[in-house]
Amino acid sequence: MRQARFTWKGAFHHVMNRGLDGKFIFDSVDLKKGFLDLLKEKSEKLKIRIFAFCILGNHFHIILQNSSGEMSEFMKVLSGTYGHFYHRTVGGEGYVFQGRYNSTIIENESYLMNAIGYVLANPVRAKLEKNPFEYNWSSIHECYSGKTSDTIDNHFIEELFGGFDELKQCIYKFIKTELPVKRTKFGGVYGTDGFYEAALKKYDRRKRSEYKHFKRDEDFDFTPVEQIINYFENKYQVKIDSIDTRTRSGKQLRGELLVLLRDRSNMKYKEIGKLVPFFDIHFSSLRGLYRRMAKKH
Repeated sequence: MRQARFTWKGAFHHVMNRGLDGKFIFDSVDLKKGFLDLLKEKSEKLKIRIFAFCILGNHFHIILQNSSGEMSEFMKVLSGTYGHFYHRTVGGEGYVFQGRYNSTIIENESYLMNAIGYVLANPVRAKLEKNPFEYNWSSIHECYSGKTSDTIDNHFIEELFGGFDELKQCIYKFIKTELPVKRTKFGGVYGTDGFYEAALKKYDRRKRSEYKHFKRDEDFDFTPVEQIINYFENKYQVKIDSIDTRTRSGKQLRGELLVLLRDRSNMKYKEIGKLVPFFDIHFSSLRGLYRRMAKKH
């Protein structure tokens, strides 16, 4: 019996799979385009957020969020449908991919940034290009284009990095650097030393999570902001407008609220900055605060 995947709703992941026996299963424009079309279609249908992708000759990389809890089904449908498409295009029969996809769970946005940089650096790592921005089959051109991508959540990525130079620096950092991934029986884990233990506890109690009573948003399985605030105020017995952020305890509460709003409702930093506890923090500084607080969870 296969071991269940290490995941939960809202978890970030780096997933990849390659052709059976290393076979080049994306060795034409038509094949790459076909896979990309399926990626757009299936992620929209199963409400999986895509942050980055890279399609190479014999394998693919995708950075995604298990936003609907249907990551396993998404990967099954994506790989299976592409297998049929591949055989219709080039002929033959049998398995196309080497087997079950590889999955690495990512701790938080700080590590997510590195994972995105790593994936977008792959064409240079594979010696297909000297400049990652010259490769046509990754999501590298879909950020900072002034347009809304129909495949990735490029607006989230642009807010995450803050600027094009930050994204570029992150990509080049991983041209010769590997991601330090911990291998477990549940799959890869990318994060701090304590993340595996904390994530394992969260994974084990996923069916009895304190959030199970939340009503989800239909779009990406996120919780409406009003429910998050109501939950927070009931848990800590404090109205968010009355949090005294001049005190240590107030700052801690503000940080807790920030993590909830980002992770559970997917609010943008500019939107969070309009709430009273965050009035005195510039939205660009909220990224740093979130990363510091997220490491404690």
